[in-house]
Amino acid sequence: PLRHTQRRSVVVSSSSTLRDADKLVTLHPYFRVAADAEPAVKVLCAQFEERTQNEKDALYYHFTWCQKDGDDDDDGESFDPSFDTSYFILFCREAYTSADAVKIHLANVGDLLDEILSLTTLERLEVHGTSSELAELHEALDPLGADFYYANGVAN
Repeated sequence: PLRHTQRRSVVVSSSSTLRDADKLVTLHPYFRVAADAEPAVKVLCAQFEERTQNEKDALYYHFTWCQKDGDDDDDGESFDPSFDTSYFILFCREAYTSADAVKIHLANVGDLLDEILSLTTLERLEVHGTSSELAELHEALDPLGADFYYANGVAN
């Protein structure tokens, strides 16, 4: 059950504007983080955020955490990262002006992505956008098992 979420936001660039709404691409990765890996993953999250701040076409980028303990009842305890729990779900909410901006981001954080994948399990990766933008991302994101969601309802 959801205990509480902790949100760290990064204001990427105050000059970022969405020049063409049809090119907007959002990524929705969900990582399963074992409780003992949580401190190392938090360090990586800070590094991801620091690097992403310099990407002019990243519209927003931040992480949220969901503490999971396998208990079906919600006892009202507040979020405590030191709480002995079996795992967390880490979500990165991110949006880019285009597929090209996503490719720039992936090149910028590639080593960090490799590191976080060695410490976590990528439960799900959703990629949302138009068919023309998503077509440009299959090569980079198919190896991660990405699911592509088409704004116009078709993949052509």
